[in-house]
Amino acid sequence: MEEWVLQPGEKPYRILTAAGDSSPDGLKGIHFYSKIKETGMIDCLLIFSYDERQAVRQAKDFPPDQFEHFLRGVASRSPYPCQIVDGIREEQKALALWESFIGPSVEKAVS
Repeated sequence: MEEWVLQPGEKPYRILTAAGDSSPDGLKGIHFYSKIKETGMIDCLLIFSYDERQAVRQAKDFPPDQFEHFLRGVASRSPYPCQIVDGIREEQKALALWESFIGPSVEKAVS
């Protein structure tokens, strides 16, 4: 997860979480983390948690308009209710969620 630690100039963009235990394929949760970089492009990390394994996907340099479409697609396919935190409007909440899962930002780790 080290490459997902926030670097100077990066901020959490959208964070989606969903959890449950009634999926027929054993899906227990979805964690979708995205960060916006100084360039305006978005990197995202998508983790599907199953009973005894995880499936991890990542994408780099998404344009914002394509990212929003992708996020809506992930949310619409989740078998569980999704919570989406907007890192722009809910900056402190998004940062707390990010750091609880990924780890502190480089700036915090250095200070």
